[in-house]
Amino acid sequence: MALSDRTNARSATDILAEAVAKVSTGLRPFSGRIAPESIVEHTLAIQPMPHQLVVAEAVKAGHTRLLIADDMGVGKTYSALLALDELNAYPALIVCPPALVINWERSIKTALPHRSVSRISGQKPTSVPDTDIVICPDSVIQYWALAPVAEVNSWARANQGKTREQRTLKPVNILAKHPWAGLVQDEAHRSKSEDSGRSKAMVTIAKHLTPEAPVLLLSGTPLLSRPVELLPLLNILGHLPRFGGASRFKTRYCDPVFNGFGTTFNGATNVKELNEQLTQWVMIRRKREDVIILPEFSRYITPVALTGKAVTDYKRAVRDLEEFLQEKRDDDKFSLNDRAHAIVLLGQLRQIAGLGKVSTAVDATVSLLDEGEQVFLVTAHKEVAWKLRESLIAEGVDARTIVSVTGDDSGKQKQDAVDKWQAGTARVLIGNIQAVSEGLTMTSGATMITVELPWTPSALKQAEARLHRYGQTRPCTNNILVSALDGDSSVDERLWGMLEGKAGVVGAILDDSAETLVSGSTANELLDSYR
Repeated sequence: MALSDRTNARSATDILAEAVAKVSTGLRPFSGRIAPESIVEHTLAIQPMPHQLVVAEAVKAGHTRLLIADDMGVGKTYSALLALDELNAYPALIVCPPALVINWERSIKTALPHRSVSRISGQKPTSVPDTDIVICPDSVIQYWALAPVAEVNSWARANQGKTREQRTLKPVNILAKHPWAGLVQDEAHRSKSEDSGRSKAMVTIAKHLTPEAPVLLLSGTPLLSRPVELLPLLNILGHLPRFGGASRFKTRYCDPVFNGFGTTFNGATNVKELNEQLTQWVMIRRKREDVIILPEFSRYITPVALTGKAVTDYKRAVRDLEEFLQEKRDDDKFSLNDRAHAIVLLGQLRQIAGLGKVSTAVDATVSLLDEGEQVFLVTAHKEVAWKLRESLIAEGVDARTIVSVTGDDSGKQKQDAVDKWQAGTARVLIGNIQAVSEGLTMTSGATMITVELPWTPSALKQAEARLHRYGQTRPCTNNILVSALDGDSSVDERLWGMLEGKAGVVGAILDDSAETLVSGSTANELLDSYR
């Protein structure tokens, strides 16, 4: 089974006119129509693409709180840098995943060599560097924005010899106090949880900026599976009042369901209206085929029959999961601890299925290497990644040509692995689906094998976009391995069906069109299928 996504060649003028028409609709409350002929000058040391110029014009026209939701791989980094420089929005703070800090530094030095750039790091805030642009990893942003600083009160100062010491913990927002003229968050979907320190830190910093200062959130997947994930982003941008506040947003767009204990907001309702509101007030989004010309991309599903020990282990894991769920159903109780244990059992089931596909993945990889291809292998579990590497070496693949990108790697280690891949010295890159789903450019290769499925359709598309993005010159393929069993649906087959369903919801909200993966699923839905 395959899905091909072909892009017809069009002139830059046509692309620009269409992009301007789309963004003009979204900016009517601010500036009316933007004329294509006005978008001619720029300040970057490189030549931007037409759709990147449109983003700068949108910000200049007054749309300073913006979600740039362009598809992965079309150059959101340069769109943001161009917008900052057009407004002379310095000093500017860039917040990004740790793995992308080096990439941002390189992009700034390439596009804005006349601007000074520095980075902050660590969990102990100090002073903010005095440079045009400061980069902060999103893993430590909460420590610099929300960390309480111990301040000795007047009694303690007057009685320093006493054994008792009184201290007042006073939040001192070092980043918010800095006179930022611009704020950018890359991979902004990482702030999808309202209660996370990252999300709270971004809200705090954004609120200290003036209305004229640009706040740009970048994400090709601003929601991974459901509308409620947009709430923190809208809060950071200050757009929640347009939707009647958080409560009304949840009630109107998130399909509230009372489950006997409280109300959940895990569904999607009024998606067409939500799409219209987003595109009018909040979001600029262009799909890759609308703004750049890319080679064909195809997905293939390859069923892999589990055999031998894998079947025995798999059936035992299914039995353990079903018995546990049945026991809890009989007890009519399912606590948070029970759910956590069920997720562990489900993870073991998925890992067994993944290990059962290693042999097929290795055979396919060796054949592709013999044909001169580089191969990008996508996994979800460390044990599967280790087994892949071990098996490839056993088949004669030079260990020096195999690199990996995992969640345990530092940003520098990830970038070093990608640099080797881009240089061609690495022929195989084994990547954890979470670790490779953001910001990395791997256009040297064009072939990937998805050994293990992710939880959401957005994560799969993010991983694919490492190859299929600006700079790619060859047709790309993704061979998705799905475990299969005689007489029953495997965990992969069930998960794949759920991913297809969630892809349709995401497409309707962001693009006003249902989408398939050949066409996230939540773990709860998958667990329900075993009850």
